[in-house]
Amino acid sequence: MKKETKWAIIGLGFISQRHIDAIKDIGGKIIAGCDIDVEKHQKLPKETAFFDHFKDLIESEEFKEVEWVSVCTPNHLHYVHVMVCIEKGKKVICEKPLVTSVEHFNKLEDVANGNLFPVLQLRHNPELQEIKEWIDKDRPVLDGELTLRMHRGDFYWKGWKGDDKKSGGILFNIGVHYFDLLFWFFGKPVEWKIETLETDYAKGKIWFPNVNIKWELSLKAPMDNQFRKFVIGERDIDLTRHFENLHTKVYQDALEGKKVSLSEIGRTIKQLIQMN
Repeated sequence: MKKETKWAIIGLGFISQRHIDAIKDIGGKIIAGCDIDVEKHQKLPKETAFFDHFKDLIESEEFKEVEWVSVCTPNHLHYVHVMVCIEKGKKVICEKPLVTSVEHFNKLEDVANGNLFPVLQLRHNPELQEIKEWIDKDRPVLDGELTLRMHRGDFYWKGWKGDDKKSGGILFNIGVHYFDLLFWFFGKPVEWKIETLETDYAKGKIWFPNVNIKWELSLKAPMDNQFRKFVIGERDIDLTRHFENLHTKVYQDALEGKKVSLSEIGRTIKQLIQMN
């Protein structure tokens, strides 16, 4: 019989539900949760210990029993939450971006010791895995386009995501998932060019060996005309498809000790910092 794993979750905003569901899917048990909004305790099982201060969580008896921690807090809080949990001997799954500072990344890399698992859910999308296999096998010479057009309303802009100092801005808060995808497909870029960088819109070009990619990221699309697509060669990929259970697969990999090297994660972070 598989051993039940004990979890804490820090941050109970929108994305946390995918983590809660994934922990349930893998047979884990959340024994402690933390959020500054006390009403969010309702997301968790009734028997879960709830704390509205991080300090109270990490000093609790329940936290001593925890093996794994899920960090789903705003981007600017990831570093301190991950660092403290690792220092206390926990294994950590953290939403992206892991951090938005090279200094913070380097410090985490120094202490992680195999206990840090950033969320890279897009790599589990079966259609994207097929594209990755095709690229690795054939090494085609290609042009491509990454186009992300989304709508973000007042709730987004009035919260931490609309504050560039907390989110890291549009490239980190939204773009990081998709730039990581490009690096996964094509490796280290040869050259970047930023043509426009605004709070709600950015575009540019990336040159990889044998591959040229134009990209555009907009948060001001009309509600009825939102889409995320990646065109490469003759393939047109809808990036809103095949998202079922991707976080569960991330968690399964973590339990099995499968992880992407932090140096690979750092490549994306460092590149985006140079672009900002």
